[in-house]
Amino acid sequence: TATFDANQMIECFLRKRGFPIPGKEDHLVEVPIPRKRARLEAPRVVRFSSQPNVHVVTYSDDDVLNSWYQRLDYFGFSKECRRVLQATDAVLGDVSKIDANKFCVRGLECHVIPSLHTVKRERKRVHIKLIVQQCEKQK
Repeated sequence: TATFDANQMIECFLRKRGFPIPGKEDHLVEVPIPRKRARLEAPRVVRFSSQPNVHVVTYSDDDVLNSWYQRLDYFGFSKECRRVLQATDAVLGDVSKIDANKFCVRGLECHVIPSLHTVKRERKRVHIKLIVQQCEKQK
């Protein structure tokens, strides 16, 4: 197997996409730049009043305090996450068997589907391997 240093990998990546390689002007490739689409709608216009109407709003300390999550809120979020994860464990990770009206797995995908991280890592490994193979073919 051939070994590549980081510079060779970057150079191959740039060459494949038609970007110029610094220090190697003979590898320059002209890449067409797409044109902007003609605007079909009327141009938007913004107007400002010569006499602005300003409303001053004051908030009490309680209003400001209530606009942020409190420690108890974060505790509730954690408790709900644990409840959802326990439910997915009960159905052995088959999310389709969970009642969507009772449990929301959004944001917990990496915990609910442990193979998801493995799939992403494997896909990245395959992409790197393909790039290296393409670089070897170009030599």
